[in-house]
Amino acid sequence: MITQYKEYPLNDANIHTQKEQIPPIGIINAYPLTQKGIDTVLDSRQAIRNILDGKNTRSMLIVHGPCSARDLKGFEEYVGNTLELHGRLGPDSPVISVVRAYGQKPRTISRKGVDWEGLVADPLGKGEADYNLGYGMARKLMVSAVNRGMPIATEFLDSVTPQYLADTVSWNALGARSIETQLLRHVASGLSMPVGYKNATSGDIALAIDAFVTSQNEHTFNSISYFGNPIFIETKGNPHGHIVLRGGKLNENNYTNFDSENVSRAQAMLKTRGLPPYVMIDCSHENANKNHKRQPPVFLDALKQRVDGNPGIIGIMVESYMLEGKQPLNNPLDGFENMNLVDGKSVTDPCISFPTMEELIIEADRALRKKSP
Repeated sequence: MITQYKEYPLNDANIHTQKEQIPPIGIINAYPLTQKGIDTVLDSRQAIRNILDGKNTRSMLIVHGPCSARDLKGFEEYVGNTLELHGRLGPDSPVISVVRAYGQKPRTISRKGVDWEGLVADPLGKGEADYNLGYGMARKLMVSAVNRGMPIATEFLDSVTPQYLADTVSWNALGARSIETQLLRHVASGLSMPVGYKNATSGDIALAIDAFVTSQNEHTFNSISYFGNPIFIETKGNPHGHIVLRGGKLNENNYTNFDSENVSRAQAMLKTRGLPPYVMIDCSHENANKNHKRQPPVFLDALKQRVDGNPGIIGIMVESYMLEGKQPLNNPLDGFENMNLVDGKSVTDPCISFPTMEELIIEADRALRKKSP
């Protein structure tokens, strides 16, 4: 149903349509979690909490997968390969894998028909928002992984999307472009999964720590109910979090912060604020100087720091997919079906290939087992 806004010139001078949105319960019922899916989410969330509570000093969280989820076929293949890999490593592996299923893209500058804003907003790649279709496609993709036993991670950009998707998610990021947003800090305070707070695009770590402190407290924010009614949500505060170091850009110059000196500095700042000194290293973005081929060396450096005696490095993040690199989208966007896209290859940030990711996980498993008593 579409309603024209001609009768509201005082309030809606720059709005031309309003479309009714399917309530969350409609999307949830269309793509439900199985009991295996529910157990996967609960068990993986608890495993991550145990790391952040200091109850499991042996394991390490590795968040990996595509920069943004687009194609179900490629995503399911990536999930299947990850599950097969962990089947070989065995249930006692110290590596906890969580696959990225990012359905929203935080564009700094967004232009209609040019910048793809992710599966939730633009599921067909036409430069036209269709949230009803997008929420359904995003949930279908996420449920496909979780019901097979694969925990997933995402990044929520508003206070409505979690109502559609949060029950499938084991770890959430508050991204570099969102870290100062009051609403998203409040949303993080009510999420049922642990949250990673990324340093700002400038590299400012203090902003990530501020977000962590804020999200530990009780807050209230506006959203919708599972039945689509406007509500306000009162949160308890989310005690399970950590910061994510992803490098930064200052005066047009990229700089990294994954080295031991910067990690120690970040941990000291956390301790000063009364927080546990837990950090995750993001191997992409400025830490890789925007070059996906540099992600493996960053990964191995972070792993070495952990093995050499810094248990506060509790996780590593990598952008990876079935195939290496990225593929361009048409400009203007005219639909994925018209772009000759290959399944399993990124359309946003370039990724390392699954075989390369597999080697890194195997090395992490080997090194952490060797380190363990």
